[in-house]
Amino acid sequence: MQLPQAIYQMRESTSLILEPTNNSGALLLGNITSLTKYKQNQVKAAISICEYSKFEDIQLDNHLIINIDDSEDENIMQYFEQTNKFIEDNLKKGNVLVHCMAGISRSASIVIAYIMWSQKKSYKDSYKYVDEMREIIYPNEGFRNQLKAYELQLKKGQ
Repeated sequence: MQLPQAIYQMRESTSLILEPTNNSGALLLGNITSLTKYKQNQVKAAISICEYSKFEDIQLDNHLIINIDDSEDENIMQYFEQTNKFIEDNLKKGNVLVHCMAGISRSASIVIAYIMWSQKKSYKDSYKYVDEMREIIYPNEGFRNQLKAYELQLKKGQ
């Protein structure tokens, strides 16, 4: 099954979060339409965090699909270890896109968690950084609380 035509008609919204370096690709954060532009953005791997999970027409080297709602009751924190490793491993091979439907809550939470983990930054500093790179982020309250709990977990592990 192909992506519904309405998805192709949505305005693409992709933001550069981490610049590419000699040793790694770029980290991109976007909406579902960003995924349809994977070739022009030279995306090699993606994390799709949304209810819609039929991406047969998207050909990536690596594609992690997490089917969760943008609901305060969802446990997004359970995926942080998996998504951090996925991003880290795939940035070594090229550009990585993290997206959800709108690129505001779920995917932003995954990227904030990655920044906290990889750059050893606080939740507040990571949120501020990602927000500066993509001004429309706004994780739901449940996700924000889980990111704060993740910060404490990371501090205990140091």
